[in-house]
Amino acid sequence: MSGPRGAVDLPAARGRWSRRHGTNYLGGCASRRGYTAANPVVRAKPRGRNDPPHDMESSVKIARTTSISMVLSMALGLAACGDGSTGAASSSAAAKSTGPGSTTTGASPAKPAAPKPAKEIEMVETDLSPRGDEWKGFVIQAPKDAKVMDDLGDCRIAATRTFDVVLSMKSPKNDVAAMKKFLEELAPKMKAKLAISNETPTGFDWKRETPNETTPDKPFIREDFFSLVDVGGKKIGCFPHSSAGKEEIERARAACKTLAKK
Repeated sequence: MSGPRGAVDLPAARGRWSRRHGTNYLGGCASRRGYTAANPVVRAKPRGRNDPPHDMESSVKIARTTSISMVLSMALGLAACGDGSTGAASSSAAAKSTGPGSTTTGASPAKPAAPKPAKEIEMVETDLSPRGDEWKGFVIQAPKDAKVMDDLGDCRIAATRTFDVVLSMKSPKNDVAAMKKFLEELAPKMKAKLAISNETPTGFDWKRETPNETTPDKPFIREDFFSLVDVGGKKIGCFPHSSAGKEEIERARAACKTLAKK
């Protein structure tokens, strides 16, 4: 430093800052700019004896200007080198704004679509006589496109993927106790677990779990029912076909109650 008291030698001050903090006077990193302690910033020429003196007001202005320049240089130097704090703070703020429960950014998760209700099927009175003479006069409510056919000696009424019911006048499928016994004897042969529920004189519900060799922890599960209908003194077993799905099973349960003879 030279000149009147309070005046600051700007190049010299920058040089001292550079050597102490590793930045040159332009604010860049010493490692990036090639600056080392052995290669300091060139200082300005010292004041000579014959140079005109500064007045006090000029010295104060120079000091203030120099201080501001040094502060700016320091800020630029730190920004150029980077200490990671700004990036960390930004990352933290971003994480908070996009984290769980945030109401400032990000779209809210979409709600799962509600399951579609079972399609309503138009039911009409269906004549069972196409199955044979023993079924003449019998009718049941079924989809208008349902077909009446033979099923191992029984009467099957089916419509593609909407309805599948079997009616039987043969033992054991026309007796509640006999049908229950049949299912109980069949279960061990299938290595299955059988559960009977809602048992009444006119029927019962049943659930069967059959082993799945591919995924043993996910057995095949069948939930079904058996119903006995007395029509004009004739006992007829009514139940879903073995290929019926869940919706078809429920439609079969309602259809069994409509079996009648005209």
